[in-house]
Amino acid sequence: MAQPSPLLRNLLRSGLTLAALALVALIQWGALENPITESAELAARDVVQQLTAKPSETEPVVMVDIDEASIASLGPWPWSRARISDLAQSLLDQGVQIVVLDMVLPSPRDADGDARLAELAASRKLVLAQVFDYVERPQPIISGVAAAGIVPPAGIRVPAVAAKGIVANHDGLANAPCVGNIGFVPDPDGKLRRLPLLTEWEGRLHPSLALATLDCLERGIKPGNATDGVQKLRFETTPESWTVIPAAQLLKRTETPSPLPGDLLKGRIAVIGSSALGLSDRVAIPLSPNISGMFVHAAAMSELLRDAETSRSVVHPMIFIVAGLALIAAMGMTIAQGLKARWLITLLATLLLVWLGLLIAGASQASTAHLTAPMWGFLFLGMTLIPIEWSIARAQVRATARLLSRYVAKPVLRDLLRRQDFNPLAPRAADITVLVADMADYSKITANQSLEATASITRRFLECITAPVWELQGTLDRYTGDGLVAFWGAPVHFVDQADRAIDAAKLMLARIDALNQEFRAEGLPEVAARIGIAGGHALVGDFGTQFRATYTAVGNCINTAARLEATAKDLHLQVVIAESVAEESHRHTLEPLGEQDVRGIGRMKIFTTARPIPADASASTTPTL
Repeated sequence: MAQPSPLLRNLLRSGLTLAALALVALIQWGALENPITESAELAARDVVQQLTAKPSETEPVVMVDIDEASIASLGPWPWSRARISDLAQSLLDQGVQIVVLDMVLPSPRDADGDARLAELAASRKLVLAQVFDYVERPQPIISGVAAAGIVPPAGIRVPAVAAKGIVANHDGLANAPCVGNIGFVPDPDGKLRRLPLLTEWEGRLHPSLALATLDCLERGIKPGNATDGVQKLRFETTPESWTVIPAAQLLKRTETPSPLPGDLLKGRIAVIGSSALGLSDRVAIPLSPNISGMFVHAAAMSELLRDAETSRSVVHPMIFIVAGLALIAAMGMTIAQGLKARWLITLLATLLLVWLGLLIAGASQASTAHLTAPMWGFLFLGMTLIPIEWSIARAQVRATARLLSRYVAKPVLRDLLRRQDFNPLAPRAADITVLVADMADYSKITANQSLEATASITRRFLECITAPVWELQGTLDRYTGDGLVAFWGAPVHFVDQADRAIDAAKLMLARIDALNQEFRAEGLPEVAARIGIAGGHALVGDFGTQFRATYTAVGNCINTAARLEATAKDLHLQVVIAESVAEESHRHTLEPLGEQDVRGIGRMKIFTTARPIPADASASTTPTL
């Protein structure tokens, strides 16, 4: 893969990050809402609610259950209105503040029982229910007499959900002051997560059962931040921790009255409902796939009370939206930094944890923001920018490997490519030891040779002086026609780099001696090498251009090594070594030559090799990094 220019790469990064931001923004504002994003949002909120729901012993609502056992004990449903009024009166006698009836009574039955219920409702001790239908049907469902409702204030828009039909109580209960709606619209997956707080019907507003109950108690509960007239339920309490009393237990106490243990009902709100399967009042919620509907209304009352009594501060949805967009921007910039894998993973994991924190906070507050919108931005960047950056990074590694393979031995190259925190091509300062070698009297040797013979002599000589550089893990800077420039100390640092350079020089001379034996047998002229070794500071790295990359060293030490190679010719020596290199050498005994004139530099102390050339100088040292 050809690497894009830095400008094109930055434009690509910016474009993909902006595309991710646009995607998140469009999902947040509903322009790209679809079954997939909606399902993900609902599922994420459900998981948060399941993880954060806690047991509670202080819920202000208690549930009275007309369960299967109560029906078996007291007789089949429907019960008489007298029995229902007895149940409500029993609760009031034991100290509940108000009784809430989670059922609709669309037609009159026993007159005495209906009258007692109407009396309890008129005294604001009983809250009745009605059901609004929100589905557009060919024939609207309309039954019973709707409660009076509230006339909306003139000129003020009150958020409410428009109803299409209603099932209300019979006209004998139509004047009850406290009536609440128990109708709802499930989410697309069939689960109940929200209740209409206010419903508009025939020009009037009707509260939910929870809101009607708290209004009847004159708690002054307001719809809060429900801009669409809907209460999003948080389900903060586990279903198992609610107080649920079988209806039969209370009705049997009317014969021999005695309070429940510990004044269980005193000061609480009692909701009468049914969990019996035959009464079909069961729904699916995030905490349970099948639960009594009265649990939902009890949770709605508890949450409204808790919000009002604790002055619960709610984070504005825009905070979650802005935070989500900021996370996407941060993710785009993080990926674009081209960080090494462990740092990239750490930073991305941190961003994801921050997002999860926002998700938990938003879901626990039932925020209206689309909390999973950033997830789609993460996925978009993960599927586009990360593969592109990975491809570019791999292309860079391959380009680096191709370039360095011309300058360093394979073991050094493998070590360099394994290093995740080091760019070997980046120009940097380093202390290096430089070796300059070429063929003595090259022009004289090749003057009378054919072109083919000259090429063969040159190639085989260069092989002799190149192999020791690779074997001793040096860096081959360049060829100079009949010679080369090599150095140690970059891109990998060696503590024994001075000794390595001297080892390489001795090994070159040994290889040239062996080559001369071949040349004599072939009738070719013998060759000799002159070598200069110096050390010092240099800039090393890729100093190439857009037309050609090249790894090289720039510094006075390269020039010094070249001058010492020329001095070797003047002194009729094979190897001349600078004093700085001699001082760093610990494995070699060197012969001092005192101060000598070095062309272009002046007088300086120099050394040469003193020991005989070993048959295999590479065996005299074990290279270590």
